[in-house]
Amino acid sequence: MVEFLINATIFLLVGIAGVLVVSLVSLISEQKSPKSRYRRNYRKPRFLPRFKKFNSQVFLGFSLIFLALILSFQSSYTNDLWEDKDISEVNFIQRLLAIPPERKAECQLGFTYVNLLREIHGRNKLNWDERAYNLAVARSKDMYKRDYFDHVTPEGTCAKDLQKEYGFSSQEFVAENISMQAYYTVINGVETDKKVQLPTLPKITEVVDGWMNSRGHRYNLLFPNHQAGAIGCYKNFCTFFGVNQENFGGGKCTTGEEGLEFWRNVEKQPDEVDYP
Repeated sequence: MVEFLINATIFLLVGIAGVLVVSLVSLISEQKSPKSRYRRNYRKPRFLPRFKKFNSQVFLGFSLIFLALILSFQSSYTNDLWEDKDISEVNFIQRLLAIPPERKAECQLGFTYVNLLREIHGRNKLNWDERAYNLAVARSKDMYKRDYFDHVTPEGTCAKDLQKEYGFSSQEFVAENISMQAYYTVINGVETDKKVQLPTLPKITEVVDGWMNSRGHRYNLLFPNHQAGAIGCYKNFCTFFGVNQENFGGGKCTTGEEGLEFWRNVEKQPDEVDYP
């Protein structure tokens, strides 16, 4: 029983950090249910003295598992519809834990994926830039909080107007990719305008794949003269910044529509990669 509680505590700590929660849950949920051991071990007279030796983390793990045994259910999203279904004790705990909206550890994994794609296409590896990360989170959070999605804010500013505030010099330039995942309910095959909150956010590697399938975003991810960068998210908004000294990203503020129009009509650029 002690072994299971320690495993559960590890799950709780990882869940709070937001690191590969989904993969870890599927791994742990395949283990045998602790119900039988719970009934057998907890009726022994020596349980109380042993329990006093548990540290606070183990006690927290036990408390949540006990609650999960009583209230084992979860709302799941299947075929665009919500439904209730029974789940394991550990999966229920996932619903009790709030994933940090920034998901920094997952952003770093997504950034590693960007470097893998760059290596495949013969590009240099980018260094993780904490300044770029903080700016990316700020941009993502601003779009989420103020309900817009564009490279240009409602006031007409963009990332280059903010970069000095985040520690970039006048010789450094940041080039931005943004992504927003929106979800809607579907009733009898008809999409409504009612947004729903999914139990998990889209994987950041999937966000990167989306960028790679868009010509302008792909060019930025694979730009050969970037030296550093970062991915920063806030809930369902994510932003990538590549940092360079070639004035890429340093021009006038352009909207997303203007950027799409440019890439629809411009001839193939130097070092541009066709994909897939």
